Amino acid sequence: AVVSGDDKIEYCKQLGAVLEVLDHPADARALYDRALVLDRARVERDPGRGMWRLDLSFSLASIGSLLQKGGDLDGAVAHHQQAVDLRKGVVASEPNDEFARNSLVRGYQRLASIEGRRGRIGESLSWYQAAIDVFLEQLRAHPERDQAWRDYSVTVFGSMSASLDLLEAQKGSARSDRARGLAVLRAHRLRHAPHGRRARV
Repeated sequence: AVVSGDDKIEYCKQLGAVLEVLDHPADARALYDRALVLDRARVERDPGRGMWRLDLSFSLASIGSLLQKGGDLDGAVAHHQQAVDLRKGVVASEPNDEFARNSLVRGYQRLASIEGRRGRIGESLSWYQAAIDVFLEQLRAHPERDQAWRDYSVTVFGSMSASLDLLEAQKGSARSDRARGLAVLRAHRLRHAPHGRRARV
C-alpha cells in the first residue's frame, strides 16, 4: 500500500512521542525532525492552509519540549517562539478558529513557563499577559458568549497563580522588584473587562 505524506507525518509524530515517553530522546528527535521537514514542505506548497501551518507549529513545539526536558532552554524557547509565530499568523487570518486560538494560548503559556525556569520573570509575566490578551480580544468581540468569559477567566486565574509561584520562588529584592508584574495581572480583569460586566475570576 502507498503511504500518503500526511500519514508519514502523523507516524513520525506519534512514534516520536512514544519514544520520548520511553526515554529515547535521540530517536524521538530524529522522528520529530523528519516530521518537521515534511510539515515545512506542505506549508511551502500551500502556505495559505491554516491547519498545515498549525501542524508545522506542533512539530516545532514537540522539538522545543524535548529540548526543554534535556535542559536546553535556549533551544526550547527558540522553537516555541517559532511555533507561536506560526499560530499568531493563523489566528490573524482565521480569527474565529477556536482550535488555533487555544493553541496560541498554550504556546504563550509554554514560553512563560520556560522563561520562569530560566529566572527571567519579567519575560515570563509578559508571555502570561500575551495569553490573557488572546482571550481578552475574543471577549471584547463577543461579550455575550459565556464561553468567551470562561476562557478569559480560566486564563487569568491560571496566569495569576503561575506568576505568584514564580515570584514567591524569588529571593529578596528580585521578588520585590518584580512583584509589580503580578499586581498588573491581578488588576487586569477589572481594568480591561468590557464595560458593564465584571470578569468571573
